[in-house]
Amino acid sequence: FFNDYLAHRYIHKHKGVFEPEVRLTMIYLSTLFMVPGLILLGFALAKHMHYGVIVVGWGSFTIGVMLASVAVTTYAIDSYPTAPGEVSGFINFMRVIGGFTVGYYQQPWGAAVGYDASFGTQAAICAVSLVPIAILHRYGKHLRFKGKEINSKQKLVTTGLVGGGYFGAFGR
Repeated sequence: FFNDYLAHRYIHKHKGVFEPEVRLTMIYLSTLFMVPGLILLGFALAKHMHYGVIVVGWGSFTIGVMLASVAVTTYAIDSYPTAPGEVSGFINFMRVIGGFTVGYYQQPWGAAVGYDASFGTQAAICAVSLVPIAILHRYGKHLRFKGKEINSKQKLVTTGLVGGGYFGAFGR
């Protein structure tokens, strides 16, 4: 609901204009949950802290993941409204593959370097991943229009409407 609130607020402030990049704002908030949650979880597992600390760390991380996944999905669907099924399918496929593979490396990695180090590294990756999000937030509109421009030129060439095409073959 908060993601929609941010979008409605943006629309109201910008006189009815909506840009999909406003959806990315939620990712900044989600990082504030994910990074401390991962750090807390790693230290709780490494130092054998009370299970309540593990629950708080994991819960914080999970809240952040849920916020980020909604933001990414709504941004992608708003950016590509003509292909919502394909976009949603791809995002969900990547989420499932990512979640499935964690079971294969998380335990051995934590046992090898320590859970505080492995979860700390994951927290650092989450924090650094804000850089491409910030770039997308800033230049996403330009990139979308550039992609549409390239796509429309390709359609014109493949249909024969550019570079000779119909008139080039039969004269004017």
